[in-house]
Amino acid sequence: MCFHSIFPKKKHIGIKRISFILIFNCFLYSLEGQINQYEIDTIDIKSDLFYHSDHLGQINYDSSSLRNANKQSIDHFLSKQSLAFIKTYGAGSSSTISLRGGAATQTQVQWNDIPINNPMLGLNDLSLIPLNSFENITIVAGGQSATNGSGAVTGFINLKDDIKLNRGFKLNSNFNIGSFKKRSFASNFSYSNKKFGINVGTDLLSAENNFTYPINGVQKTQSHANIENKTLKINSRYWLSPNASLNAAVWFQKTFRQIPPTTTQNRSFSDQEDHINRYAISYLLNKGNWQFKSNMSLLDEENIFNDSLNLIHSNNQFVSIINKTNLEYNWRSDVDFHIGFMINNTTVNSKFYQEKITGTNLSTFFKFIHRTRNGFLSLAVNKAWDSHSDSPLTPQLNYIIDLSNENKIAFKVSHEYRLPTFNERFWTPGGDQELESEKGWNQEISFSSESDRYTFETVLFHRTINNWILWAIPENQFFYSATNLAKVQSYGIESKINLNWEFGQSKHILQSGYSYNISKNLENVSNPNIKKGDQIFYTPKHKLILNYHMKYRSWQFDWQSSFVSSTIGILDQLPSYFIADLSIQKSIAIDDIQTRFQLSVNNIFNKNYRIIERRPMPGINYEFKIAFQL
Repeated sequence: MCFHSIFPKKKHIGIKRISFILIFNCFLYSLEGQINQYEIDTIDIKSDLFYHSDHLGQINYDSSSLRNANKQSIDHFLSKQSLAFIKTYGAGSSSTISLRGGAATQTQVQWNDIPINNPMLGLNDLSLIPLNSFENITIVAGGQSATNGSGAVTGFINLKDDIKLNRGFKLNSNFNIGSFKKRSFASNFSYSNKKFGINVGTDLLSAENNFTYPINGVQKTQSHANIENKTLKINSRYWLSPNASLNAAVWFQKTFRQIPPTTTQNRSFSDQEDHINRYAISYLLNKGNWQFKSNMSLLDEENIFNDSLNLIHSNNQFVSIINKTNLEYNWRSDVDFHIGFMINNTTVNSKFYQEKITGTNLSTFFKFIHRTRNGFLSLAVNKAWDSHSDSPLTPQLNYIIDLSNENKIAFKVSHEYRLPTFNERFWTPGGDQELESEKGWNQEISFSSESDRYTFETVLFHRTINNWILWAIPENQFFYSATNLAKVQSYGIESKINLNWEFGQSKHILQSGYSYNISKNLENVSNPNIKKGDQIFYTPKHKLILNYHMKYRSWQFDWQSSFVSSTIGILDQLPSYFIADLSIQKSIAIDDIQTRFQLSVNNIFNKNYRIIERRPMPGINYEFKIAFQL
């Protein structure tokens, strides 16, 4: 596999867009400021599972956590390491996220603070996001529309790049072989001096996913399930002065996937290609009590679906130009003001649209923070204007009280919204340009406690969303249409606890989490058949995770397990399942080269389970990884 094929095609970018970015770049070079106060060291997380901060439900994963994980993509990582529910169509297939009973379209995925959800679908396929090349991944559960705009009803995921001064040369590489002819290679190279830094990450993956599974008393082998993925990410940073820095980043990715037959089919002739070309340039200035940051991004993506048996060929494309600008002012020691805007111009094209569609969205926000003697109060307000939909005024109030040095309690009330996607408005047939935005209120109460030996957090949440958009078959109609049919109420509890201790030369971490989630429809829907009070599709009421980590000298042992309760699918009831993974790692240091050998056993109890009906999941399987660090 070579990388020249994943670079963007010139015809998608356009001279006007390139000129726009170059002009913006020249403008940034003319600015001055101070940056050194904002050099933040990598977060030292004692436990990889949960990291508490002043955000309700926030989890931070640092680069060492991500690279030590025996996972290639973020969907597998989060299914084991968080209380989020990951809905996947199987090994090598697409995956989406559900936070606190919400839809995948209600969680915003960001790359360096810029939303990268597909505007046609309103979601992001997490199976396409590699782990190795990011410096930090942050997950914030709970309503965030006031500070992040449409699509953050249940929270957001932020994929962060970062480069620090004077780190010299560093290289991290790993090779992975596994069951079902899985092969992968990932490498991350970085260099920085006192003025310039660069990070280059590559990721190659191929697998046949030809596992066997039992059905109706016989063993069946999954076929037509190959996947090939090539990713190249480059991130650079240049310090214009001690006061200012300029960042530039690109993310190129090309993925080919065969779509396997369901358990009721004998064969499939479908496949899918995803071409991703993302560009970003940002400027950061800090001068006295002011901080200014502006990020300009270009997202150029294409999804191609083929079914040779049914003679279907679908090419879906979009190009988005996004500018997000923030200004923060520290008025006095106890008061901050944040103000900013984000403007998004998107053009989409598909043969299922009557014509090429262009939409523009302008979102503005204001945030006030007041630090008190025993906590802080924040008030945020967001207002957006969209060329195709109306959006409400969106406030958020957050109050955190320090009960002691170790204990905090927090209260939050927020209004949330999501604009209809391009497909929901313009797809033919079924799109409806008169759709209203999803909107409603969210409330949370959180308590947290932490010390050197433990961290604990529990969150009670409640949310009601009106105008929930569903694809359903209305009366006197024979095809699915996007409609504001549902009203959904979600409430529950999330609790997490980490314990860490030392015994002789060994270090131990025990991580556990539990979520109870009711997410029910408050109105009857005929097709699909959803009764009033029913749990919404593919939303488990219970999820439990229990992970154990032990390190003794150069040996490392990891146990990861999760229990997911039964869910209601569109076609069938899906039973509960318990999945456990085990890995053993040995580290060897020779001069400046650190080498790790890791053997992993996934689904160690060989459970037969489904996350989506008629889509089998692999039984017990093995992986062996060799990793080098210079």
